[in-house]
Amino acid sequence: MTSAYLWLPHPDCHACSGAKRITHDGPFAETKEALGGCVIPPHPGPVSTFVRDWGIQEHQVMTMRDLYSIRPIGFIRSTLKHRSDAPRQGREGAPDAWLEIMPNFRPGLARMQVGDHVVVITWLHLAQRDVLKVHPRGDSNTPLTGVFSTRSPDRPNPVGLHRVKVLKKRGGKLLIGPIEAIDGTPAIDIKAVIDSEDY
Repeated sequence: MTSAYLWLPHPDCHACSGAKRITHDGPFAETKEALGGCVIPPHPGPVSTFVRDWGIQEHQVMTMRDLYSIRPIGFIRSTLKHRSDAPRQGREGAPDAWLEIMPNFRPGLARMQVGDHVVVITWLHLAQRDVLKVHPRGDSNTPLTGVFSTRSPDRPNPVGLHRVKVLKKRGGKLLIGPIEAIDGTPAIDIKAVIDSEDY
């Protein structure tokens, strides 16, 4: 039997309204903000029982297979402290920055060399995740465009892609650049650049 989780959008959420006491601790503590609602821990029974006991609709129930966990492998340490400080793209005047890899992931840096070009994948933690249309590059004269046709950081799953050069390698720290990610941005992966045409 698959454990079920209940997602309630904030307007309907008993936890937010205080009508019922619900705990958000544990592996899904951050999911409340990520989904724009609240996640309730597993119900001791099948989905149908969950729906019956809570008096909600079945489409509001998630199974474990519906949720995915991403762990940071490290964090950006940059002179850019605020989102408003950052250029829109790295090539538009972004500084170099240090990427500090967490100790348990440092073996993944084996054979990476100074001079390598890599794609750093970040989680844009300050992004607005309920945005589906934007004016590209913040230009209000440009028609509203779906975020999947833009590079906007505001999107349902705010993943950032940054092609950078490894400038220094010091233990578990990489000096990389140029990169527009602000200080404290989580990095979730690093991938090698295969050839000059690769991203």
